[in-house]
Amino acid sequence: MGSGLGEGEWRPHGGASEADAARYVFFSALCPLIPLPFVDDWALREVRRAYFTRILGDAPSALLAARTLSEARGSFFPGCLWILLFYPLKKLFRTLFYFLTVKQCLDEAAVTLVQGEMVREALGEGRLPNEAGPARDVMDAVLQEESASPIGRWLRFATVGARRPGGGLLGFLRGRAGEAVLVPKFSERLTARLAAPQRDLSAPPPPVDPTG
Repeated sequence: MGSGLGEGEWRPHGGASEADAARYVFFSALCPLIPLPFVDDWALREVRRAYFTRILGDAPSALLAARTLSEARGSFFPGCLWILLFYPLKKLFRTLFYFLTVKQCLDEAAVTLVQGEMVREALGEGRLPNEAGPARDVMDAVLQEESASPIGRWLRFATVGARRPGGGLLGFLRGRAGEAVLVPKFSERLTARLAAPQRDLSAPPPPVDPTG
């Protein structure tokens, strides 16, 4: 079920305004600059949780959904090892480090923007806050298949126009984070997932063997 909104129209779901979106996206971009391992990741999760709570509301089910949608996933120890190895090498790769830091800031801001739009889409379709688990599974799957990285998408010539181009940081990210591809894909995949819960539709179908 689509949202039925025209181009340039802001979604009215929840309590988040355009100014709220800009503020949380900006805070997400600052989190990678925190010079403390693990604290930067924690701060980023808290920013996104606060943003999703702003969209969904403060009812108990909404608070639980916001936490589910923003919680850390994946293995903890490989990340620890990478941080411990990477930090002493910063000065040796200063130029590369600065580039990667700027890229990470843009990437985290873009992911927060796209995830917020996915939450809005699911809320408008009545999927949230009750189906936060499947929504998070599909959200992760879509972002893994279609990167929201502005620089990465530009390098792969995959940048598409956003549905609500504007000015400032939001306008820049919306034109380069692939929102116009990622959000509809998330909505379609979540609808299919909830329509057939016995199957894992968050993952793409296996490739077909042409040899039979």
